[in-house]
Amino acid sequence: MRSVLRILVLTGLLAITPVIVHAATNTVSESYSSSDQLQQGSIVSLLDAQAQSVRFANTETAAEAFGVVVQNADSLVALNPDEKAFQVAVQGQANVLVSTINGDISSGDKITASPFNGIGMRLEDGGHYIGVATAAFSKQSESAKQRSVTDVEGVSQTMSVGYVTVSIKPGFEQAATPDAEGLQKIAVALTGRTIPLTRLIAALIVAIVSLIVVVTLVYTAIYGSLVSIGRNPLAKSAIYRTLSRVLVMAVGVVLIALALLYLLLQ
Repeated sequence: MRSVLRILVLTGLLAITPVIVHAATNTVSESYSSSDQLQQGSIVSLLDAQAQSVRFANTETAAEAFGVVVQNADSLVALNPDEKAFQVAVQGQANVLVSTINGDISSGDKITASPFNGIGMRLEDGGHYIGVATAAFSKQSESAKQRSVTDVEGVSQTMSVGYVTVSIKPGFEQAATPDAEGLQKIAVALTGRTIPLTRLIAALIVAIVSLIVVVTLVYTAIYGSLVSIGRNPLAKSAIYRTLSRVLVMAVGVVLIALALLYLLLQ
C-alpha cells in the first residue's frame, strides 16, 4: 500500500481517489479504522490490511509499525478522508508522542515503538524504527509531561511524555557489535553522520585493498628501476619513463579509491 501511495503522489494520479489537500505540511496520510482509542501522535501498526485496520504499536508489534495518527488538517494530502476513521501519516513529518524511557531524544535519533502502547522512544540497540527525530526531547522540553504509565507486561513507572517532530520513514537498523561501535564512532567523527555497517565494512575493504595495490606498485617500480639502472645505465631515461608511468597509475588508483570511499560514506 505504501509503495502504491508513493506512485500515486509522484505521478499526479490522486484524482482517482477522494482526497483533501492542505498547504500546511508535506505529510501524506490515509484513513484507517481501529478498535483502540487512538490519539494524535500515536504510533500505529497494521492489524488488517484488507480491512484498513490499525492498532497501537508497541515493542511486540514494532516490526509492523508504519505510521502516526494525525488530524486531516495536518496533512498536505489526506487519502480517503472519513470522519469516523483515523488519519495515519505514512510519509512526511508529524508530531509523534514519545517518552524518555530509553533516554533523552536528540535530533537525528531514530524513533521506535516503546513498551507503552502508541508511545515512541529512542532506538538504542538496533531494530525497527518509524522515522528520524528532527528535534530534541527531554523532561525540560516545553511539551514534556510527567506520566505514570503501564507497559504491556503490566509494569507501571513514571516518565516524561510529550511530542517531537519526526520525519516518517520506517526502516530497520542492525544492532552494532562492539567492533562495529568503534567503526561507527570513527565514521561519525570523520563524516558527522551515522553510516550503515555494511557500507563501513565496504569502505574499509576498499581502503585496505587500495593501500596494498599502491604500496606494491610503488615498491615494485622503484626496486625494479634501481636494479635495471644498475645492470644497464644507458637505459636510464627509458627506465625513468616506465617508473613515472607506474607512479601515475598509483596516483590513479588512489583517486579512484578516494572516489569510492566518498560514495560509500555519503
